Amino acid sequence: MSTIGFSFNVAIEKYRLPLKRKFLGNHLMKLARPWSAEAMFLAQQLKAGGGHVTRIVGGAVRDLLSGEAPADIDLVTTATPFEMMQIAERQGLNTIPTAQRLRDFPDDWNKGGLKHGTVTFVLNGEPFEITTLRADIATDGRHAEVAFVQDFRIDAARRDFTINAMNVDIHGRVHDYYGGIKDLQNREVRFVGEPEERIQEDYLRILRYFRMRAKLDDRSRNEVAFNAILRHTDGISGLAGERIWQEMKKLLSSDAGVSQLPFMQSTGVLAKLGIQMNEETYSRASLAAKNASGSAIVLGMLTSNEWTDLDTIIERWRLSKSEGMIAKFIKEEAASTATDFDRFVAAICCENARADLPSLLYQAVGETALASALRAPLPKFPVTGEDLIAHGVKPGPQMGALIRHLKAVWQTRGYSQSATEILQSIPDAITSHSPGVR
Repeated sequence: MSTIGFSFNVAIEKYRLPLKRKFLGNHLMKLARPWSAEAMFLAQQLKAGGGHVTRIVGGAVRDLLSGEAPADIDLVTTATPFEMMQIAERQGLNTIPTAQRLRDFPDDWNKGGLKHGTVTFVLNGEPFEITTLRADIATDGRHAEVAFVQDFRIDAARRDFTINAMNVDIHGRVHDYYGGIKDLQNREVRFVGEPEERIQEDYLRILRYFRMRAKLDDRSRNEVAFNAILRHTDGISGLAGERIWQEMKKLLSSDAGVSQLPFMQSTGVLAKLGIQMNEETYSRASLAAKNASGSAIVLGMLTSNEWTDLDTIIERWRLSKSEGMIAKFIKEEAASTATDFDRFVAAICCENARADLPSLLYQAVGETALASALRAPLPKFPVTGEDLIAHGVKPGPQMGALIRHLKAVWQTRGYSQSATEILQSIPDAITSHSPGVR
């Protein structure tokens, strides 16, 4: 397919299709200035210092066309890392590492981003990464060995999806080699070239595929892509756990993402991830996602059956301690209803349980009033062990039993007893329930 080049300024009315009107909203004019001042400055420096061409590439272009502010701006250039470092030194630009550092420690060329063609420039204290155009010459499903090239089309060919394979030059022209604009219009996610080849280059693309579908709300069945995924789900096993969670965390953060789960199940992806989804757990996960509950909560709902081993998933995907705790609580309490509210309050007030966990649960199921009630200050048992010692109670197991009894009475009386009333009840409590405690 030949290159499509068009200017945001000139051709915007041509691009304003019904879907795009909804897609872009009132942000059309922003497309006229896709370059930040810093990115433009760096592009001009590389042009002036060696005649090199620099463009915005990838997801940033997709987001700009969608009327969204890109989270990151990725820049690619015809300059090699060595040429970029030379220009930076001549032009007085700061880089990490510096040119002097590389002269002193030449092995650093084979470390970090430099090894893959990325130079980090620093402007006004902010880092800006620019990467040399590349072609993959060898891949193992996780990593790629690359060669530097001068052709933007070749660089685009190594990217995952057509909507991520476009680039924008300094004049605002979009260069689209594989029909990414049309796919954005149709809300369709397609692999660049053959799905099977792209997947085998990096098996994480299986998960990215469904995440991108969620981003465009693509619910079509691309049988060619689905069959390629089905044939290569084993590749997921070799992925680093944190990379899996990075993708799944984004997918589970939205209702559109959860809507992709049935497709992931039909292609064998969920089973390979260790998730045995049924109608009930899907319904729970969907409701939690609709209530913007957060990925760990949705994961807890999704795994809330006896067939899915959440502990293994938490360990494999390397969730944080907090994320794991939330997911496990939600899994255990997924079937809880409003009638369990008093039980949660008692656990918080009498057993020092965390109030935020049941609050998150109720938020996930749409019980916002109960969630708010648990976020409000709750009664705190007003008597401590030191208070009991001061009233003649000796430390030990029987003191623990006495405290539990006093808390139970405090609970049955609506958490209304004062510290004085509780302490005054100690003699009767000892006589009636804890003989031998003096």
